[in-house]
Amino acid sequence: MRVKRRLLAVAIALVVPGIAFASWMLQTYQPPGPVTTIEVPDEVGPWRGVQDDVFSPEVVSRLGMDSYRLRQYAAPQQATIWLYVGMYGALRAGGGKYHDPAGCFPAQGWEVMDYQQLEIDMIGSGTLHSQIMEVQRGSERQSVLYWFQPFGRWPADRSAAELLRVFDAIRGSPEYAFVRLSAPAGPTSERNLVEFAAEIAPTVRAAVESVGP
Repeated sequence: MRVKRRLLAVAIALVVPGIAFASWMLQTYQPPGPVTTIEVPDEVGPWRGVQDDVFSPEVVSRLGMDSYRLRQYAAPQQATIWLYVGMYGALRAGGGKYHDPAGCFPAQGWEVMDYQQLEIDMIGSGTLHSQIMEVQRGSERQSVLYWFQPFGRWPADRSAAELLRVFDAIRGSPEYAFVRLSAPAGPTSERNLVEFAAEIAPTVRAAVESVGP
């Protein structure tokens, strides 16, 4: 009897993930509509927005976002920070695409010089788990901080986040965002990016959750 129960448990452990994955892959893919612009604040802490930029149609098609914002911020006696927020519709087969900078930057000729997990305290509302890395191409060196903002919670640590995304996709979680901050590498770049992230993260999460369940 015990042997049968163990075999049944093993069978369930093997079959259930397969069924879940199959149901995710069998969801009907609906291409996103026209790309729109995300509203972001003109001021983030001491930084003020000074320039907006746009991607080419080819880049927009490759990234597959529903809406995005690419804005440069400047502050007195501080290096400028570029903010990119890409908003994606419900996680579904063939839908929003994950473009992890740890893979994308090397593909564009950048060398990853340093990479680490980073926890940002959201002061009473939880912890935002993010990644930060330093990349270099030629004489240019950048610090890049980024995270994926899901619906209904702050991002988990990397190992848990991968599994949670699968369950989000299965249940059709309504929306998620990718956030990337970048600045010239320097002695204060990490501190500045963390400060900026703590300021902008609630705005991004509110935008994601405004879609509703």
